[in-house]
Amino acid sequence: MSDHLNYLDTYWYRVTKMGTNHKQRELNASIIDFEKYLAEHPSSENVIIDGQEELVSIISNKQDENKMTKKVLTRLTSLLNPGIIMEWRGLKWIAYFKENNPNEAYHSNLVVQCNNVIKWISPYGVVKESPCYVVGNMISSIKSNFRTWNGMITPQPNQFLDMIIPSNSDIDVNKRFIMSGRAWVVVDYDITSVPGVMYVSLTENKIDRIDDDNILGIAEYDNLNSYTISTIEDNIEVVLGTDYLIYPKVYHSGELVESISLQYEIVDELTAVATIINGGVKITGIMAGTTSINISLAAEPTVALQIPISVVDTATKAKEYGVLGNDTLKLGLSTQYTLYKIDSTEATIPVTSFTVDKPTYVSGVITNGILVLTANEVGLTGDVIVTLTNSGPPEVSAVKTITIRSLW
Repeated sequence: MSDHLNYLDTYWYRVTKMGTNHKQRELNASIIDFEKYLAEHPSSENVIIDGQEELVSIISNKQDENKMTKKVLTRLTSLLNPGIIMEWRGLKWIAYFKENNPNEAYHSNLVVQCNNVIKWISPYGVVKESPCYVVGNMISSIKSNFRTWNGMITPQPNQFLDMIIPSNSDIDVNKRFIMSGRAWVVVDYDITSVPGVMYVSLTENKIDRIDDDNILGIAEYDNLNSYTISTIEDNIEVVLGTDYLIYPKVYHSGELVESISLQYEIVDELTAVATIINGGVKITGIMAGTTSINISLAAEPTVALQIPISVVDTATKAKEYGVLGNDTLKLGLSTQYTLYKIDSTEATIPVTSFTVDKPTYVSGVITNGILVLTANEVGLTGDVIVTLTNSGPPEVSAVKTITIRSLW
């Protein structure tokens, strides 16, 4: 009886291994055929898609645009989709359309070779860049996949161009770019025709010699590093087995941002651990040694601050007060600085006086116990040491080094 059951199990396995119905068997057979095709066909090549190597089939597109477009056949598990960048033979290609494929055994995407790289400053003050394809031919076949733009743009004596890039929420109408030494401004865009791909229409604009960096190819350069994170502490000492509280602040162009999400990471959690509390983070020392904490914007982790941490058996630091405010100040701009008692609540101590080691670099005024510093407008850049004081009693003071930097 046991042998009879084993025979039936083997029989049904052989009958159903390609699927339990005709459609499944046909699909699985097609997938096997495509795998064989990938392994044997001369059009099969290894490419990099989203950082991972894949074997794909690259064939010429019948509507090839100056040999810039190709059709790419991939496995069903492939990462290639519209808006994804593919690296092939040292060049970058962007998938701009996914074909409807009646054969569900593989995917078919149209890709175009990227012919430019655009750079911009993100809303959080970080330099971003993306490969793109600038559509040069007015009757480009690529345009047929998107809304028609020619009738939407009012004819102007200056030039305009279209480009496709991976969808990006940073780019909106009036966003400016520098390409090939010329300035361009976005007049319209389409992110709905092909999900994942952004079709952008731009018209030529004048280069702003104050706000654009033509050499680096970045427009609106004044927004660089517009977001910064600051704390009272430039280094932290935690006594073993105790807690230390810090209250990071975020500034946008020198102005305090009241509500923004931060994330925290201790580099070595064997030495200390971090616990998020209301308005800040609690650091607990669990083993003597050194580590550091990384504080970054949740929406843009590259905007970050790293603070060294020392976990000790006995307290050695005598510093009790600190200055909270932006670590950098752009020429001609202003920002606020306040005096705090370290490891206390977030209550400030009124500033009654201040000194700077380089009076020609910054000027200041105290309003309601808060110091407002303004950087010079004559191009003096470098580090300035500022001392904030409360006359008390008792008299307390704290020192902070601020870097004065140019708009560029």
